[in-house]
Amino acid sequence: LTNVEIDVAPRLCAYFEVAILERDPTKELNHLQFFTPGEFSGCIAVGLSTKKDDHVRTPVGFLGDDGGIYYAQDDYVSPFSTPFGIGDTIGCGIDYLNQTVFFTLNGSFLGHALSNIDLTEKLYPTVGVDSMNPFACNFGSKPFVF
Repeated sequence: LTNVEIDVAPRLCAYFEVAILERDPTKELNHLQFFTPGEFSGCIAVGLSTKKDDHVRTPVGFLGDDGGIYYAQDDYVSPFSTPFGIGDTIGCGIDYLNQTVFFTLNGSFLGHALSNIDLTEKLYPTVGVDSMNPFACNFGSKPFVF
């Protein structure tokens, strides 16, 4: 029998990051030529979603085009930070101790965007894309920028 060590300590937070990358047209597939300029806003949104009755709902998202926070409950966007885009790394986390959702930008803590979250509801990392730019997600397989 091999000794296996398993860390079962409770986590105080769950976190992921999304890095927005520069386009490299030499690596793009030919089908992209069928898209017309202006078809995409260039916006990437990072947040959390739930799934109920085969419908995906995003309770909170940090929007790149204006730096606002989208709240699905009120269908409302609130000013939060500066816009973000190519070269930026956005982080989204759940603080289980305080029952909040927080965001980071390029390693800096921006603050809590949603409080009193229902921890019994499953929340899924979500990236909304209306951009031609590639992005990379980090769920902890390498060190975080934050």
